[in-house]
Amino acid sequence: MKTYNFNKSKCGTHSLIISEIPDAGNILDVGCNEGYIGSVFQKSKNCFYGIDFDPQSLILAQKQYCKIILADLNTSDIEKLSLDDNFFDVIIFGDILEHLMDPLDTLNRFKRYLKPDGKIIVSLPNIANFSIRFKLLFGSFDYTETGILDRTHLHFYTIKSAMKLVKDSDYKIEKIKYGSNLFGYLINRFRLFSGLLAYNIIIVAKKQ
Repeated sequence: MKTYNFNKSKCGTHSLIISEIPDAGNILDVGCNEGYIGSVFQKSKNCFYGIDFDPQSLILAQKQYCKIILADLNTSDIEKLSLDDNFFDVIIFGDILEHLMDPLDTLNRFKRYLKPDGKIIVSLPNIANFSIRFKLLFGSFDYTETGILDRTHLHFYTIKSAMKLVKDSDYKIEKIKYGSNLFGYLINRFRLFSGLLAYNIIIVAKKQ
């Protein structure tokens, strides 16, 4: 099992996702890992539901979440996950879609569980980050255990292709944020170099 840690940076991906979650509602965390996101809302009126393929992670997540579901979304039937239609105020896809064989199909299938006025929060790693471009300049594209070039990533996204993924699944994009521990404050105010400096692309969208 890989070890993922909660990113406490003010402009890190986790903080940007958390800033879009209300203090009361039903929240589905797809790819919840150990329940990092839900742990921040222990004193809120939220009820978090978590899905993950790793049983060890879910043992820890169940301390934070109202309900946990063990499922590998590459092999499981999403329609049989024991979730209620039109139930969730927010569905989080935090750095999970790039691991799936068909991210577009996944977004479409989860739509039934989202309330008519609900929203999704999608976080995807930015393959156009300057660090990757620099490596490519010297002919290097080496996979790593975690990060943008995680060896388990099946898809890679730029800002443009990330937006296309969300729009093609018939969601209306409301806002885009950019995760970066070092440059987050700068690029979320001055978007000119967001594609170059962002580590993650965070998209908030609603049903059409």
